[in-house]
Amino acid sequence: MQPEANQPAPKPSWLLLVTGWFVIAQAVLWIAVSLAGCIQGDPFAYAAAVLLMPFAAFLGLTQYSAIVRHSAAAAETVGIALAVICGLWMFAMIANVGEAIVNDGIEWRFLISFVGFFLAIAIPVGVAAWANRRWARVLKAVNATRMAPARPVFTLRELFGAVTVVAITTGIVSSLVRSDPGKFGEHVALSDGPAGLPAGATDVSFGKGYRGTIAYEFTIDEQGFINWVNEGLGSIEAQSAGVQLQPINGFASIRRYLEFGPNAASATNANVTNGLQYHWSKQDRGVHAIFDRDTSRAYYEAHYH
Repeated sequence: MQPEANQPAPKPSWLLLVTGWFVIAQAVLWIAVSLAGCIQGDPFAYAAAVLLMPFAAFLGLTQYSAIVRHSAAAAETVGIALAVICGLWMFAMIANVGEAIVNDGIEWRFLISFVGFFLAIAIPVGVAAWANRRWARVLKAVNATRMAPARPVFTLRELFGAVTVVAITTGIVSSLVRSDPGKFGEHVALSDGPAGLPAGATDVSFGKGYRGTIAYEFTIDEQGFINWVNEGLGSIEAQSAGVQLQPINGFASIRRYLEFGPNAASATNANVTNGLQYHWSKQDRGVHAIFDRDTSRAYYEAHYH
């Protein structure tokens, strides 16, 4: 039987449209974030750009082809790719949760937050994978009984859409670069400092290393420092350890922001004899905070590698 050309073309489900455009948006966002990191001179961003930007672009374009151009092969490909991503993400969640429970113990509120973070990504990705695989089956069945109309390589609408995506990506990159406080700053206002500072912080100085390493210090009253620490410092892993503030007996030392500045060779640690301290570390990761009661100066340093 010859394929028929006059049969109506199938339409993607609302679930595929929602999850598919979500995948495309995430691909654009990842490309924008990677480009912003490259502009800011982060070697980790360079590696991410080389390794993952091509995959993000491929995934976004393939998802577009599946939704708009009704390509069964594209739908099948993106469905398999998303299923693999979802599986790897779930494996990472199970491995990390299991390690935290067995080796460290973990509070329920942090366990819920930790699992919730992973599921917030895994569920949409898994649903998108299922919707694409289902769409691929529909298209294959329809294509077997109808003749697909010839389409130009690119339509005017698609060219306009490509220009729009480039403009959006450029806008995101520009916004990220402008909003970044930089890698080093001294005696700046709270609004010009890095993320994570408490609301009452003043006279902020900071320095950033690579792969999330950061150190900063600021002036604040003791109760403000206590509240800041109790709200949770560093990663979810650090927060879930349940480490408490301790009084300083003798002295406590912490790396300062100067180590990441132009005069790193002459940088010295901050040594405090009267105040409070917080220290969490595991393998090559650590989060540390110290409050100097004599100067009302708080110091923070974190590294994740």
